[in-house]
Amino acid sequence: MDKPRAAELLETACDRFEMTACRNLMLMHVRGDGVPKDFAKAEEFRQRSVAAVEQESGVRMPEYLQERFRKNHGPEARS
Repeated sequence: MDKPRAAELLETACDRFEMTACRNLMLMHVRGDGVPKDFAKAEEFRQRSVAAVEQESGVRMPEYLQERFRKNHGPEARS
């Protein structure tokens, strides 16, 4: 699999508010999987994932859910 190309395609989908694409990019940057390990980029894609959910639902994601998402999928989840 061409992971750098996959990251490009995922970023295009993330730009179109596809939450799963944003989340997968976040995880790729946390792990350094086909892209450089970059926690700042991972956080950017986490925020974009939240924005995609909010746009789709029309409802702001409560802070406690954002915090849970950050703990489960953000850089600090990586042990």
